[in-house]
Amino acid sequence: MKKLVPALAVALGVTGVAMLTPAQAAPSRTTAVADSYVDVRTQGVRHADAVSLQVDGTAGRRKHAFLKFIVPAVPAGRELSRVALRLQPLSSSERGVRVHRTSRRWSERTLSWGSKPRGRTLLGTSNALQSGVTEVINLDASRIVPGQVLSVRVATSSQSRVSFASSEARNLAHRPTLSVRSSAAASSPTPSPTSNPAHSPTSNPTSNPTSSPTPGPAPSPTPTGVQPTGVPGAWGIKFQDEFNGTSLDTSKWRPNWFNEGGSMNNVGTHADNVSVANGEARLQLSSPTQGALIHTGGGYRGDPNRYGLPVGGVAEARIWFPGNGSSLYNWSAWWANDSYDGVSGQPVNGEHDIAEILSNGALTVNYHSKSGSHNHGSVPGYWGDAFHTYTLHRKAASVDVYWDGRLVKSYPTDDGGAPIELILNVGSGQGTTVTGPAGAMRVDYVRAWEPAR
Repeated sequence: MKKLVPALAVALGVTGVAMLTPAQAAPSRTTAVADSYVDVRTQGVRHADAVSLQVDGTAGRRKHAFLKFIVPAVPAGRELSRVALRLQPLSSSERGVRVHRTSRRWSERTLSWGSKPRGRTLLGTSNALQSGVTEVINLDASRIVPGQVLSVRVATSSQSRVSFASSEARNLAHRPTLSVRSSAAASSPTPSPTSNPAHSPTSNPTSNPTSSPTPGPAPSPTPTGVQPTGVPGAWGIKFQDEFNGTSLDTSKWRPNWFNEGGSMNNVGTHADNVSVANGEARLQLSSPTQGALIHTGGGYRGDPNRYGLPVGGVAEARIWFPGNGSSLYNWSAWWANDSYDGVSGQPVNGEHDIAEILSNGALTVNYHSKSGSHNHGSVPGYWGDAFHTYTLHRKAASVDVYWDGRLVKSYPTDDGGAPIELILNVGSGQGTTVTGPAGAMRVDYVRAWEPAR
């Protein structure tokens, strides 16, 4: 059973426009994964749950607001052309605000005046603010990276307090958002025939081959018509991520549980501990208390733009779990889940642990529902230090689990049949705790199918 600390779910929405030129793409909008403010007069007080973000430039009572977003990814061959921070003023001011980029290493649950990150890179400014009128602040897109965490500080020189709706605002439309638009990337100039080949990286015989990243699955075109490993039947693919990009695709995944620093399996979950390169995603611990989690966020959350696995569907991931040759590291898991019952602490519509490290580094299969925990134990063999496929076939009243195409566990289910989201995470407290790349959970792909029509 995952150790869950309840937190506010952060919705990531996508909006479109009616008319687009060929060089444009519809804007994407995402809400803040963390926000808070700090006050010089109450330096040790946290304001993580405040319904408004307050800023003040008055000497002796300064306030700064901090927000963190996951910048939406853009398709290959495109680049950010516009990035806009949208805030809902709750008060008016003749002076606007300044937006600076800051370090990403903060959590809204621990942020205070004394621990606030510094921010010197100016990204944008606003004019006078009017209460109730959405303020759109254009940010310097050249300084922002798609798919990465963007942390900003909002400050003002106004000699009176200015406030904005926070991500805890009851009106969803008033919550802070980041809106991005992409355009076709400018093509690189064709190299001149007279260019000096001595300056080509491939012609340097002294380059250090040991600086190359650890080999992983080579990026390949997204497969079509592929079927789940070992599961009989005819299937149509409904969800897939081959991790062929350079950053996490936030249109498919949310990068923590449920917000930046949200707790799961004895660690806070942080977007910085998720990376995508060389055809794979890697989730790692940066410390024994800071880990990683990505989840589709669909299913019971009711977001039609995000995937939830229905009854009858199949979900599969190809994963490398690290270990020492006899036991696996950390508390990693590939699982699918629904909401939790606030009384029993069990999932309302079932939690399926397709492959979960437990019991001093053993890889196990488990099921949890309102009737309790049903642990189905480990599968013989050593499942570390290599890529293997782990597959879930969700039936009407039972589940089949396949590892490398072989049926290893079948169990009855007693859930309500609602769609369930797909989740990958790494925590600590089960196998030997190993931080950094050596303890990373590596994911080649995640795919989901439903019966072909």
